[in-house]
Amino acid sequence: AAKIERELQKKMSSKVIITRIARNKRKCVTNVYGLENFAAKSFATKFACGSSVVKNNQGNDEIVVQGDVSDDLFDFILETWKD
Repeated sequence: AAKIERELQKKMSSKVIITRIARNKRKCVTNVYGLENFAAKSFATKFACGSSVVKNNQGNDEIVVQGDVSDDLFDFILETWKD
């Protein structure tokens, strides 16, 4: 029971961070940190772009979506995962 409670506390304290990173002059990617890996597939189908899961410098998984879809991505996350 204590293990389940710790996992629940961890889920409640987790945050989703969305950042936009410029690559070249006009190209950029959107990074999403704090969601599970299965979300990458839904982002790719929703926005018709490439999406993948990579490890960042700290060794944590993050989702990289090609293009500047940060505003639409924020709305899509709120609609899909209300928690």
